[in-house]
Amino acid sequence: MEESATALALECRACGECCDFAARDYVLYATDLELAYLAAHVQAPAAAPGACPFLDGGKCTAHRFRPLGCRSYFCKPAGDEWAELVRSWHSRIKRIHSDFGIPYSYFPLLSRLACRQGLSQGADG
Repeated sequence: MEESATALALECRACGECCDFAARDYVLYATDLELAYLAAHVQAPAAAPGACPFLDGGKCTAHRFRPLGCRSYFCKPAGDEWAELVRSWHSRIKRIHSDFGIPYSYFPLLSRLACRQGLSQGADG
C-alpha cells in the first residue's frame, strides 16, 4: 500500500500530529478485520479522549499493524488519485471480509477500543 502512496508523492513526516484526532477534528474508522489484526499484535493502552492510544512520545507504537484510516491519512494529501487509491484499498478489505465469511462493519476505532477495554477490565475486576 505504501508503495502506491509514495508514487503519488504523499507526505508523512512521522510527527504524530495526525494522531491527535480531537485537535484535527478527525474520526478514525476501521473494520472488524482491521481491529482483530491490530488487537492480535498490540495491546492498546488507555489514552486521553480524542487521542490515539498507540501514540507514545510522538511515535506510533502500532505503526506496522495500523488500520487503513491511518495508512491513508497524510500530512500532505493528494487529490482524486489518492481518494481512488484509498477506495481501492478499502474494497480489498471488504473482499477479504466476504471471502472468509467475516461479518463486516465499519466503526469509529477509538470508541470500539474503549468498549473492548471496558469489557476486559470489567471481566478482570
